[in-house]
Amino acid sequence: MKQHKSRNLIILLVILVALIAVYFVIHHNNQKEQEAEEAAASEKVLNLETSEVESIQFTLDGQQVSFTKTDDTWKLEGDDTFAVEGSAVENAISAVAGMTSERTLEEVEDLAEYGLEQPVQTVVLKTKDGVTHNIYFGNSNESTGNDYVYIDNDSTKVYTVGSSVAQTFSGTLEDYRVVEEEQ
Repeated sequence: MKQHKSRNLIILLVILVALIAVYFVIHHNNQKEQEAEEAAASEKVLNLETSEVESIQFTLDGQQVSFTKTDDTWKLEGDDTFAVEGSAVENAISAVAGMTSERTLEEVEDLAEYGLEQPVQTVVLKTKDGVTHNIYFGNSNESTGNDYVYIDNDSTKVYTVGSSVAQTFSGTLEDYRVVEEEQ
């Protein structure tokens, strides 16, 4: 009888150890899957270095503005007297050049669903090697607060990005002017 109890206890211990091992294997696999999903979810929308950009064009206060970099100095196209704050322009470029998506929607058929048929904002970046990138901003997702975006006329792929990216372009032209210190 004692031998029978010992054998049952050993069998139960072996089963317990096996269940613990199975638990850790499943937990480890689930963790790897979750990390892979998070990495895929935060896809880089536009893989571009800020230093590669030589011009940016977008709308401010209902007015189309364009900044061009010449000899390491940013200029407002059409107004050579406007003293451009270069870091403000580079921050705007950095916002779109480095944006990542929270979610990517594939095989989109109707841009109007996302406010992209007539975009709220269009940002055009031109690189030193002559490549042009068009970034189109649509509506905000009411649930998440993220904005819908598509790139370079690939209207079958829509990204959701943080609303802070589009807000970069909601100021005024004065936000891009060098602030002179009072004496």
